[in-house]
Amino acid sequence: MKRTALGLLVLAVAVPSRAELPEYRKVASVHWVVKDLGQVQAGWGKLGFPALQDLGEMTVAGSWRGQAGSSRFRIARARLAGADVVWIQPVEGESAFAEHLARHGEGVVSLNYAAPSREALEAEVSRLMGLGVSVLQRAEIVTAVGRLSVVHMDTAAEGKYVLGLVHGDAPRPPPEAPPPPFPAKLSQYALVVRSLEKVSAYWQRLGFPAMEITHVLRAQEHLMNT
Repeated sequence: MKRTALGLLVLAVAVPSRAELPEYRKVASVHWVVKDLGQVQAGWGKLGFPALQDLGEMTVAGSWRGQAGSSRFRIARARLAGADVVWIQPVEGESAFAEHLARHGEGVVSLNYAAPSREALEAEVSRLMGLGVSVLQRAEIVTAVGRLSVVHMDTAAEGKYVLGLVHGDAPRPPPEAPPPPFPAKLSQYALVVRSLEKVSAYWQRLGFPAMEITHVLRAQEHLMNT
């Protein structure tokens, strides 16, 4: 006789209770690391989506795990279903993106939130560091429209995604870009974790409210004679 149980729980991404960065209510962009940017561009094209905005190769100065240096990347971006997605292919140098690619393969590295000012960004970095969260990666990027500051906090081990903070001017897609092949709207960012309670407790320790379990499904197999 065999009995098994299956539990499915959907958990919302943490939203802060504090007012340091009100923009925590909305994800400004997603950083997605890939092995071959050309292949990714071709894949979206086959699905009928507009061509990704190719930003070419960039050498980015900054620091990774406290060590100053520079890295080179190929970068493309697009707005998909209301989300600004930045695809990043590491070319040379150590970075959080190269580390993620080596350890986990391709995929989303960080959800990034826009700071209303450089002072607000630095204040939030200091607050998180005071709570024991180190800076994973920091970069100052000069784009065609200005300077962009990007800070990735080292939250992935316990929080299950990298918390990114950004301020400045990022390249925008050309206004003549055609719409996607069908109307689509971003509804949620879904994260898969082994322990909902531990992840919720971690973000709560950083000043975020406890996560809410919004849906529970339980199913049980029929008893079967063996």
